[in-house]
Amino acid sequence: MTAHLSLLATQTGIPFALLEGALHPLPEVVSQATTCNEAQLEYYSSRPGNPARHAALKRWIALCFTIDEIRQAAGQTLLGSQDESDALIKWASLYTTIPQALEVRSRTRLGSEEERVVLLKMIEIHNGR
Repeated sequence: MTAHLSLLATQTGIPFALLEGALHPLPEVVSQATTCNEAQLEYYSSRPGNPARHAALKRWIALCFTIDEIRQAAGQTLLGSQDESDALIKWASLYTTIPQALEVRSRTRLGSEEERVVLLKMIEIHNGR
């Protein structure tokens, strides 16, 4: 790999160190938060675009146990992102009434997996399960 990078650096004029850094993935950043509030604090304490901010958001979503918590976390996700999908599916797992379900459904994309999960949960609530 080193010989290949040296050749690539010579051919492109890009310094070897820059190529080496770009071609080796950074270690995954993991949030150490143990509560929803800790994850939320980590999120707001990190700069946008920072991998720590994304890790904190993922942890925040995972640690949500109330509708208010997941509503706040979902509000920080990017439209169409995996984080948004995870938040909406988590939200669907928490609601217990049709009006709550309709709030989540209004945030899903037509025909998406998230919409399917929400609709199935609405049927479950309607049938009294």
